[in-house]
Amino acid sequence: IEILLIFSFAFVAAGKAELDRIAVEVAWLSLILSLCTQLPKRFIWRPRPYHVDRAHTLRAGEGGSNRTSSLPSRSVCNITVYVYWCSRAAYTYNIHVSDIEISMGHVAAIASVGVLMIFLTAVARVAVGVAFASDALFALPLAVVVVVVVVVVVVV
Repeated sequence: IEILLIFSFAFVAAGKAELDRIAVEVAWLSLILSLCTQLPKRFIWRPRPYHVDRAHTLRAGEGGSNRTSSLPSRSVCNITVYVYWCSRAAYTYNIHVSDIEISMGHVAAIASVGVLMIFLTAVARVAVGVAFASDALFALPLAVVVVVVVVVVVVV
């Protein structure tokens, strides 16, 4: 999430008017994504699988005293929103790659690779033992809420 703020500053610093709109959208996306993924963790605390001996952690230095919540899976929510934004940005802002105009077919290909990335991120979080499968599933509708809020607040 934090990297999005750096991108928004980079877009503004580039000094091109067409990038200012993208910078504003990215800044709002970062803010809303932060709020939607962190606020539930303050009110609904759920131990991670390795806290309750349901998984052995593969991450070095993690212990049972780590007080972080697994609900929702922030990584799955983030990658879902990033896939949406990259697909939308490629088409809406008509980003050119090697003088090839982006078409709906290209956007569909970006989205298809993105869906695979979402699935692999969810599987990885569960396999490493830092999230339950339900945490990853809960993150998907949360990501839809984030996208709808960003579209309503910024785009419309």
